[in-house]
Formats: sequence, structure tokens, C-alpha cells
Amino acid sequence: MSEQSRISAVDRFLEIISSARERPEMYFDPIGPIALIHWLHGLRTGLYDWGGAWPSSEHREAPLAARGLEYLADWETKQLEERGLTPAEIVDELLAIEIEEWQSYRASLSREAP
Repeated sequence: MSEQSRISAVDRFLEIISSARERPEMYFDPIGPIALIHWLHGLRTGLYDWGGAWPSSEHREAPLAARGLEYLADWETKQLEERGLTPAEIVDELLAIEIEEWQSYRASLSREAP
């Protein structure tokens, strides 16, 4: 897949997850981190299988650091729960992190594209 095609795929992915953040009740029932994580795994896997688009951990580290969160392989749900966030607030925060991660990845692709 060309870099331009990968950028287009990431743009579409960003549209989808941004829509989910604006209207989580349309995507998750009940609204909670487990449903979100499974949904994101499915979307990410499809995007990777289709065109190889996948951000590195460095793209997630900045959004996490801005929130004082530690990068973990099993998502940051427990850290957010320990802060007293509700399931809906955790979903919103995880989606915000995901959006920032993929925006960073897209920016890196744009710099690499001819």
C-alpha cells in the first residue's frame, strides 16, 4: 500500500473513532471500556490487515504523558479507574488518547510521503 493510501485509511479511521467519541451510545451498549477495547482491536486489526497501517508505541506515549499515564500493553483502563472516572468517562478518555495517537501517526506518514 502506498503512503498516500495509508494516509487515506488513517483519515477514515480517525473519522470513525471521532464519531464514536461524539456519540458513544451509538457504538457501545453498555458504554464501558471493555466494549471499547474490543471494538478498537477489531478496527485496528482490520486497518492493519487491509494496508499495514499501525502506529508505534511512540505515537501513544505523548498523549499518555500529557495525562500522567503510563504506557501499558493492556490499555490504561485501570489507571483511569483509580482516578475515579466513570465507565463513560474512561471511554471518552481512551478515545481521546486513541485519536491523538493516530493523529501523530498520520503526521509521521505525511512527513514520509513523497
